[in-house]
Amino acid sequence: LSVRGSRWDWQNPVVLAAGGHPSASSVQTKNATNILGTWSRVKGATLLEVKGGYNGFKWTNAPQDSLLGIPEYRVPGLTFGAPYNYPQTLMQDNWTGRFDFSTHKDRHDLKAGVEYIHVQNGGPWYIQRAGFFTFNSAPSNMNAVLPADAPFDASRWNLAPLNSLIRDYQVNFTQGDWTIDIPRPTYAIWFGDNWRLTSQLTLNLGIRWDADPNMASPPNIRTSDILINSGIPQTYGHQLSGTNDYGYKTN
Repeated sequence: LSVRGSRWDWQNPVVLAAGGHPSASSVQTKNATNILGTWSRVKGATLLEVKGGYNGFKWTNAPQDSLLGIPEYRVPGLTFGAPYNYPQTLMQDNWTGRFDFSTHKDRHDLKAGVEYIHVQNGGPWYIQRAGFFTFNSAPSNMNAVLPADAPFDASRWNLAPLNSLIRDYQVNFTQGDWTIDIPRPTYAIWFGDNWRLTSQLTLNLGIRWDADPNMASPPNIRTSDILINSGIPQTYGHQLSGTNDYGYKTN
């Protein structure tokens, strides 16, 4: 019996692309946990082996606290405000189990096994909840829009010079609580044989069956339409035409 494990953590209170406005920075954390256990038994020409493990990865990406709920503003040459796809606190949990059996008999080397992988991805993801504005051009007095001493205080931003330059505003809506839940169990079973017909001829035979039922038909998908503003039902991913664009997300 053997057991191995590892763990690492990472965090950064200010993640910002080169040349970016401070308001577009984010607070990020990441951690990963890995555990693997193996049990084996040999009896004569037969080998039994059982493996089990866990691989977990979790992360958080969030805007600065003072900008939570503030939209993102996309002015040519400068993006400011809270990142449109944050906050998000997501995880990827992978549990695995595997059983292997092998034996030698006469001219046959027989192998068989089963495997199960339980994948669970999800967590709250507030993508585009506050939305983002896109502008056709930048005002000549951009310094008046964003005071240099208030990068994280949206109450002091002067957005009036941008009003006549707006192209569109896009925002997501949800029927749920912004939590995504993606279970993806995977099953497998196999059988193989190395069959030595003669000293010069060996047949390698095998068959394997895999099942990934949620790949093509994920659960918890709502197919109903959502009515937004104009009252016209829109299918998922479509945008309403007009001065403002609208989108929505279904869980």
